[in-house]
Amino acid sequence: MEIKYYREALHNYLVLKIDGDDTGSYQYKMLEHNNIKGIVPFTIRRIDGETAMYYEIDSKQSLGNMYSRRRISYENLKKLLKSVVEVTEEISRFFLDDNHLMLTEECIFEDFSTGSFHFLYNPDYDNNNAVSFFASLLEMIDIGDQKAMELIYELCDRVKPDSPCFSLIINDILRAKEDLENPDVSHNDILVDEVTDIDEDIDDEEETDVKTKVIPIKLPFGVSMLMAALFAIVGGVLWYIRAAYILTYEENLLDIAVFMICVMMSLICFIQTLKASKVAGPIIRKRKRSSSDDEYEDDEDAEKDEEKEETKDEIRRPAPEAVPSFSYSEEDENEETVLLNFSFSKNPHKLYSEDGGIQNISLSSLPIVIGKLSSCADAVIKDPTVSRIHAKIFSFGDEIMIQDLNSKNGTFINGTQLLPNEKRTIEVDDEIVFGKCAFSFR
Repeated sequence: MEIKYYREALHNYLVLKIDGDDTGSYQYKMLEHNNIKGIVPFTIRRIDGETAMYYEIDSKQSLGNMYSRRRISYENLKKLLKSVVEVTEEISRFFLDDNHLMLTEECIFEDFSTGSFHFLYNPDYDNNNAVSFFASLLEMIDIGDQKAMELIYELCDRVKPDSPCFSLIINDILRAKEDLENPDVSHNDILVDEVTDIDEDIDDEEETDVKTKVIPIKLPFGVSMLMAALFAIVGGVLWYIRAAYILTYEENLLDIAVFMICVMMSLICFIQTLKASKVAGPIIRKRKRSSSDDEYEDDEDAEKDEEKEETKDEIRRPAPEAVPSFSYSEEDENEETVLLNFSFSKNPHKLYSEDGGIQNISLSSLPIVIGKLSSCADAVIKDPTVSRIHAKIFSFGDEIMIQDLNSKNGTFINGTQLLPNEKRTIEVDDEIVFGKCAFSFR
């Protein structure tokens, strides 16, 4: 299915032509009049006798553009697969078929504002299986990320052309991965708050299995030592009261209990004091100056004085005649000049900024993504009129081409604005404008 792009004053669109005129069917009406989460909204337009679906793709980038240079990590892959599962569950609520999801790198978009993924749904598109989709993902995975490679290989191995529902397979694989990463947390724990019939007869053994997180209290070095001394003093006072006075049975028990608590707290604070003293680094003492150090410093001062005297003598002396570094002969003078073998076509090109506040952009390593988002762009332009991922410059054979990456303010070549995702060859001395930032290609 041919994909076209269209730009209006405020919006960018991905355009898909509808083969027939049957736009009044259930699926078209359901999609057009409902804002389905995860589905790119669209409108149906009839222009010059042709009917097409106009998907609004503002502030979104396709997977192909997002991961043309950087690779998909394990976390991003999990996020993408979870979005696939969620969107299939969402469209099933509206009795729509997930086989009409356009699972290609050009038709899956990531929204920069929310970080979520969005999909195109086309009733005329029939995706009988998702094998080709995972095969294309395999080429964009970071080969250095072992967990991402294991996940994508497992998906490619389990999803077959005759698989009835690929979203169920993805969900099972993701659940298994989460169980391995978090063995203490099961999926049933999410529903604990909803369970009302709780058995009150809990065995003592089960109660001991409950793990509580203990937050240690760390006191400063001086405070812990002071607390240890205070608890020791209180313990000594209690021991003196018990020895000097006749106490009743209850007072005796209370005195012993408080005395034991004071002894324990004093020991704890004292142990913390010892640990703090071990953690603290060794005390660096200033070494006393020895006679050898004084002699060494005197030698250095003497050397400095000698150097000063030498420089003064050099200043007083007249400068000697300049001696030529090379000696020429008559044969050298008559030798022909060798022409440098320059090939200007092989020199790396640059985008020379026409604004002094913006740096030039080197094109020595292509492809290169241009934008203001440093985490995604290779050449960062800090200007509010430049999109986060604005354009891409790449080589195609012997030509150098530029592609607008669905930018908001557009990319211009010699005053002509490119359509979203349009590719065009650039020549030397062309003026290229990103937003309001103008460059000259040389």
